[in-house]
Amino acid sequence: MKNNVSNELSENNAAQFYRVEDAMKILHLSRISIYRRIKDKSLRAVKLGRRVLIPVKAIDELTPKGRTVLSAEEGTV
Repeated sequence: MKNNVSNELSENNAAQFYRVEDAMKILHLSRISIYRRIKDKSLRAVKLGRRVLIPVKAIDELTPKGRTVLSAEEGTV
């Protein structure tokens, strides 16, 4: 039962954040450009240990409405 709960939680959380690498592909920006946007607070991010995660909503705010974004299976954490 505990494994089912933890698996379910990880699946739900997986669709809420992108890794920096995924954000690079989606936004067509370099790694340094992503980190610059995080530093100047034009792109929201959270740090989890050494990992920097970007909320899906933050990416959605920067992408044009008609643009295709990676699906959860293709590249979220």
